[in-house]
Amino acid sequence: MAYWRLYLTAGGNRIIHDEITALDRIAFAAIFAAMDDVEELGASAASAPVSDKIREIDANGEHGTTFRLLFGKAGRNDQILLAVVVFEKKTRKTPKRFIDLAERRLDDWESRQLPSPETPKKPAAKKKSAGNRSS
Repeated sequence: MAYWRLYLTAGGNRIIHDEITALDRIAFAAIFAAMDDVEELGASAASAPVSDKIREIDANGEHGTTFRLLFGKAGRNDQILLAVVVFEKKTRKTPKRFIDLAERRLDDWESRQLPSPETPKKPAAKKKSAGNRSS
């Protein structure tokens, strides 16, 4: 089952956490409800992909505002849903600058993950030499 992670910078800055917690209470709740839907129902519960790697979630806030959360799948089996960008929706189409930022952050996060452990190889058996035999 997939689970959510929020993007952290290489320096440990919690950008997405800080942006989500700064939202009004209605948008905050809507973002998390939509994240729960994606976690339980799969990425198809989100809007259509905005790029090869990035999908989006829409959430309505107070006073008619709408927010978008962009995320990508990560991990060996795409089990991680990585939230990478949150912004206020002001246009119908997702601006390219946010898509580019989301892709850079996803690539950055993936580049900092530990490689998957490999099965250690057994050392090659040493060949026994017959040595010199005298009769």
